[in-house]
Amino acid sequence: MSTDCATAEARVVGWTTAGVRVALAATGGCGRCAARGGCGARWLLRRSDDRRELEIDTEQRPAIGQTVTLALSRTSLVRASVLVYGLPLWLALGATLAVNVQSPDHWSLPLVFIAGLALGGVVLRRHLRRRAEAYRPTLVL
Repeated sequence: MSTDCATAEARVVGWTTAGVRVALAATGGCGRCAARGGCGARWLLRRSDDRRELEIDTEQRPAIGQTVTLALSRTSLVRASVLVYGLPLWLALGATLAVNVQSPDHWSLPLVFIAGLALGGVVLRRHLRRRAEAYRPTLVL
């Protein structure tokens, strides 16, 4: 397996017309999650379901119950992270800066920032609807 992919283990739980349905077990997060300065993903996973299911388009038909590996290219992963975190933040900061230049002491700056985040979320959702296949993992047996 090449090192230019992020991988995860999953278990096949069913078949679909275009591929397979796999279940990803919830992990404890990164090594720093247990530390005080960690990202906190462990706490989010505790409050969520034990597993996540995905449909993967593939020609292969592994047996139900078989453990498989899912791969996502690192460039797709980085691009998705930049879009999810960066796009709404930069739109919010840009909108706030534009209002601040027009009227520096205006009371609505926090509202403009929140509206910029919401607009960034809408733009992100539309982009991901059109380009969702670029961010889907592939099945590696």
